[in-house]
Amino acid sequence: MAESDQEAKRLMDFQAVDVMLLVLKLPGVGGIEVLRQIKARRPDIEVVVMTSHSSGESAVQAIKAGAYDYITKPFGMEQLRRLLDDVSAHLHPKTESRARCENIKSTRGFGSLIGRGPEMDKIYRMIAKAAYSTHPVLIFGETGTGKEMVARAIHHSGPFRDKRFIPVGLRKT
Repeated sequence: MAESDQEAKRLMDFQAVDVMLLVLKLPGVGGIEVLRQIKARRPDIEVVVMTSHSSGESAVQAIKAGAYDYITKPFGMEQLRRLLDDVSAHLHPKTESRARCENIKSTRGFGSLIGRGPEMDKIYRMIAKAAYSTHPVLIFGETGTGKEMVARAIHHSGPFRDKRFIPVGLRKT
């Protein structure tokens, strides 16, 4: 629980958050603006907007800003439970991937990659997904950005970790 948008942002940076219940009427910055900031900072978080002053316009604004759903207060616990069950079913593949990522990080690490924070967590999740993908992976970027380190992390995190890793690079001519 966060008492302000600033506190919520701090929590998002240091805790795993899957779902957020957001009150639309907030002091200072409005709830729609906070929703936009949340989605810009962490697009993977599903946000359910709650309000006691329902209007079609605010519902449309919330959904356009990235809300998963919109619920009007007062609501019953059964209604909230059904909504959270829907969100949970929607999130299941994402949370399964994050659990696999955390398991890989804790048991073997990500090779020589180090770092914490939202951006690195995003990279670690992509590595975990790519490691168990059956599709080829193309990694591109500027010289010195760590492409080979990411490739090694994918290789050593997946089912082929016991096989030899051979980096292949394309050079501009």
